[in-house]
Amino acid sequence: MGQRHAAALRALGYQVDVLMGRDAERTKEAAGKLGIKKSCTDFNCLAEMGIDVVHVCTPPSEHFSVIKQALESGMHVVSEKPFVFSEDEGKALVELAKAQNVINAVGFNCRYHEACSDARNIVRNGMLGDVLLVNGSYMQEFHALPASFSWRYGKESGGKFLATTEIGSHWIDLMRYITGKEVVALQAVYGTFMQDRVVADGMQWPAGQKTGTPFRFEADNAAIVTFSLSGGALASMVLSEITQGRYNYLEMTVTGSDGSLWWNSEDLNRLKTGRKGIDVSEKVYAFGDGFNDSVTNMLSEVYEDIESGKRNPAHRYATFSDGLKNAQICDAIYRSAHGNSAWVSL
Repeated sequence: MGQRHAAALRALGYQVDVLMGRDAERTKEAAGKLGIKKSCTDFNCLAEMGIDVVHVCTPPSEHFSVIKQALESGMHVVSEKPFVFSEDEGKALVELAKAQNVINAVGFNCRYHEACSDARNIVRNGMLGDVLLVNGSYMQEFHALPASFSWRYGKESGGKFLATTEIGSHWIDLMRYITGKEVVALQAVYGTFMQDRVVADGMQWPAGQKTGTPFRFEADNAAIVTFSLSGGALASMVLSEITQGRYNYLEMTVTGSDGSLWWNSEDLNRLKTGRKGIDVSEKVYAFGDGFNDSVTNMLSEVYEDIESGKRNPAHRYATFSDGLKNAQICDAIYRSAHGNSAWVSL
């Protein structure tokens, strides 16, 4: 994501001055590949250079400390998702950003697909009537074995979650963005499949298939969540990071009292709407966008607000407050899944 952020900023005409990382040599090498002239491992160098905006693209366990230092230095901050794992940390950053009066954003870029923006307008303008039901899924194949071993599998770096925050956070944010509904309560069940593994040459394999270092996988690589939403609506989300053949499939259907709409990210330039007794309508975005475009479009709006010095009331990007709400929902999912799938209120 750091590479995508850097490419998007350059496409928008902004200069990327410095890359900060944890390992000096690796950070210098990465900076060279990205065409960034300076690299460092100490936050003080950013302050000394007078950096205006910090993009936090680290593992989420590092988000709080980096964001806090940036805010205390009066810098605007764009944080990748998930924002934070701890509600207390999230609240502290929301308050600090407000006190410092800086622009803050969280990288929920799916909001910036044209079809998703149109879906929001259709739902929020009442064209489907009252929202009754939202259902969908987010499925990927990236963690089906064999899979590369990375920081995502370490509790200290990746946290106690996997599918919930890595892909579920996007679905949850998009549901809130399109419908304007908030989660009132939820119930969740986790799937933790293929637990016994070995790591060999940087890859994970099912135990017994390779000779390597034994590894016990204990996080969620699948989940099913039921939501009770504000206004009496219901929602259902299926998550899977082990569905082979699904590269990046986020899909959502919104059912209203007067009609429905549906969209998916593997056919992202088509939005369908339907009404009982009337043919299904399809809007095609002939000059539509892709994943990288959505990142660029998001940062374009964020930087417009940074340059103006204030947040446009009509902005579409997710803020730290949205990131906090998302973190609270993800934590509630974890607590329900580890609490016999009991309903958890928010």
